[in-house]
Amino acid sequence: VIDYQKYGSTDVSERIIEPYFLKYHKRRWYIMANTADGNRLFSFDRVLGARILEDKFSIPETFNTREYFADCFGVMRDERYPAQRIVLRAFGNEKHYMNDLPVHHSQKEIAKGDGYVDYEIFMRPTSDFIAHVMSRGQWLKVVSPQSLADEIAENLRKTLEMYKNICKYGIKVPKMLRKDKKSLAIVYEYIGGEKCSVMLSKSDIEEDVFTKLFEIYRMARFSKIDINYLPEFYKFYNKIFIKMSF
Repeated sequence: VIDYQKYGSTDVSERIIEPYFLKYHKRRWYIMANTADGNRLFSFDRVLGARILEDKFSIPETFNTREYFADCFGVMRDERYPAQRIVLRAFGNEKHYMNDLPVHHSQKEIAKGDGYVDYEIFMRPTSDFIAHVMSRGQWLKVVSPQSLADEIAENLRKTLEMYKNICKYGIKVPKMLRKDKKSLAIVYEYIGGEKCSVMLSKSDIEEDVFTKLFEIYRMARFSKIDINYLPEFYKFYNKIFIKMSF
């Protein structure tokens, strides 16, 4: 029995599980177990307690760990997303990353063009895979299926909208102008004005606006955007609403 607390919930639920195996993915351990609702994956850092029962169980002989995740990007196995053929187009040096660190074991190169390489994979297009594609920015594009490309385009549209909202409040994020690898010196764009953290402490800026800064911070880290990642350095450079057009 484990005491489990899901992300975003204050409730702790008691789950009776039959553990099958452990899986390590992106610096986090997971336990895959059979439950009354079928096979489920539980993150160790959300398990608050555990107790061993006297009841016994056996793992089916037909169960194969490798086959269970064979068509998955990471640890998400969502039955709503059937495994399908996906074509990715890598631009510039992204092809080297794709070759050194394949997205999936089914990955294979299928075409080359002027400045790009196309790869074919067969897997489930779950949200963790979509997040990976988006994190590669303009260097990786979904060619097919069109439905997946449209979903990513919609996510990017919402991201752009988030930046527009911040710009309307006159909040600007310093961009990294130059980075010297030898001296480790970094030069950022200078923006005059008070820091947002100071403005917030004086109640001169709404808390929900400041919260959006942290959303940008999170998106910037996942998208590997060259900006100053520390929200306390974001500055409120004027109080005039700025009309942005994209």
